Amino acid sequence: IVAEVARRPYADRCELSAFECLGACQRRGRVSITCEGKWGVVFGGLDDRTDVGPLCDYIGAWLARPWGEIVKAERPKALRQKIIGRVPPVRHHLNCNTTRDTRPNQIISAVALPPSSTGELK
Repeated sequence: IVAEVARRPYADRCELSAFECLGACQRRGRVSITCEGKWGVVFGGLDDRTDVGPLCDYIGAWLARPWGEIVKAERPKALRQKIIGRVPPVRHHLNCNTTRDTRPNQIISAVALPPSSTGELK
């Protein structure tokens, strides 16, 4: 995932972190995409051999939308049945700026590695 994100034009706007568990244990290969002020999404059942490209396409589209909402018809077909859940946007009161419009930091935060991984982000 790291190598593919690094090749994308949005790479400098992303931060990837590995976590051992995101829940939904029966659906290995989980990824959570989050950012303050945007809808978050959790994917499960991702295959690191076939889903990395579509996932990175999704991330690019997600970053391009102000609230991160992507309707089903616009999601990569390979990912449409792999969404475990969506999380509404949250704005922390310490980070809200009501006097001017600022773009929040874009963070892809919680990558649970698929079982075929060695345990490290590659």
